[in-house]
Amino acid sequence: MTTDTTQISEDVGYALIETHLGLKKRHDHTVIDSKTGRYTDSARYFGLMDAAYQAGHAAAAAGTATPVAARWYVLTNDGMATLCADEADAKELAADADVSYPRMAPHRAVRLVPASQVAAAVAKEREPQMPEGWAFYSADFSSNAADAFKPGSVLLTRTGRNRAAWLAMSEEDQEVNALYASGRGFTLDEAVRAAIHCVDAIRAGAKESSDA
Repeated sequence: MTTDTTQISEDVGYALIETHLGLKKRHDHTVIDSKTGRYTDSARYFGLMDAAYQAGHAAAAAGTATPVAARWYVLTNDGMATLCADEADAKELAADADVSYPRMAPHRAVRLVPASQVAAAVAKEREPQMPEGWAFYSADFSSNAADAFKPGSVLLTRTGRNRAAWLAMSEEDQEVNALYASGRGFTLDEAVRAAIHCVDAIRAGAKESSDA
């Protein structure tokens, strides 16, 4: 497979640099920060843009294009981002920029990912984890639907070997170790979390009973 040799034109490249980085073109192949008066070689930015273009073109031609991966940037104190080659490049540029552009410091090396990936990761982390041997049984939010100030309720039940072990208990032990765990809340998530806390309390009570 051959790689396309087409490169980003100077006009397009300088337009992208000014739009996204706020750096204006000078006559000597450098770009200047109008806020600080500092200027840098534009070759650095063109190299990064050309590399990204070539990689994207090759992936598209091979049919192996994938969603945008996390990339490293340097952020200024007002949120302006500069694309970097990798983590080491970002850290080095951040340190250099603190010296060259103190008014824009601190410069931070950061790894940015698509917002959808962040949202999915946060949702997964916040999702309540059902205790082992327990499962969702029922939910009733009819009172909450009629009156927003009244909470709904959720029931969890023992399952599998946990349920079989409960059925094998004496009636006295079953009274101490409930078959169901309940929770109340104004949302399903709140109620489920409350029910999980109830399971923890049931387990703690059973442990105290066995230790006595």
